[in-house]
Amino acid sequence: MNVSEKNALDCLKKLVENYGCIGIKTSFEDEGATFDDVVRIKELCIKAGAELHLKIGGPEAIYDMKQAMVLGVQKIVAPMIESPFALKKFVSAYEKFVKPYQISPFFIGVNIESQLAMAQLDQILKIPECQKLSGMTIGRYDLACSMYLDRDGVDCDEMFFIAQAAFTKMKQQKHQTFMGGAISLGSLSFISKLLEDRVLDFVETRYVIFSLTSGIEVLQEGLKLAHQFELALLKGRVERYQGMVHSDAQRVQMIEKRIKQSGEDAVLPLATSEMASL
Repeated sequence: MNVSEKNALDCLKKLVENYGCIGIKTSFEDEGATFDDVVRIKELCIKAGAELHLKIGGPEAIYDMKQAMVLGVQKIVAPMIESPFALKKFVSAYEKFVKPYQISPFFIGVNIESQLAMAQLDQILKIPECQKLSGMTIGRYDLACSMYLDRDGVDCDEMFFIAQAAFTKMKQQKHQTFMGGAISLGSLSFISKLLEDRVLDFVETRYVIFSLTSGIEVLQEGLKLAHQFELALLKGRVERYQGMVHSDAQRVQMIEKRIKQSGEDAVLPLATSEMASL
């Protein structure tokens, strides 16, 4: 653990203890997290007493599901569920490749994050597989993009009414509800209205998952600290990769020096002839 990761841990402990943070989410999909990235985040979660949720690469990303078991996450989330068939594929893969081998609590959820998904939501909610989910998330940013809105569109009135209607349907089916996608201090009014309607349970920044049971004022302060956590986490990642790159760069310089000392053309003609034969 480097200095920045230690700072991230300190922030995470405060988020869990004081601001309603239940866990951290990371993603093999849009974030492009590596196995090593998730291992480091898992270490922070263990030390802070937080859950780890992992978004996999797609509804039937079986390799990602197996990696999730190795990593010891508490929940996997499938992105871009846009039809009942996609949900069936996700649940089927989970029940075949994950569920039989898990003895600790393990949960599954989905992202509803496009116009097509919203158009299919009633059908998605009707199938039996939907009742096997522990939560449903509306991803506002991708939804806004599918509506040809810019990033600021996530907090517009049109988006609110779409989210309100969708969350109401989800709650009627007894689902826990999550909302992500460009969550910021500018989203507080949007969130507050959904909270008043009792249709939203959790919100997610890029990494931090907040329960809304403590109210909007606590969330407001929590979002500020979440920014500090995410900054420290990313700085820690940059420092870690820079350290690895520095080591490789030194090795590159050493090898280049050896090649030059033995004659600049000692290796290059072979490489050139090999490439010409391809």
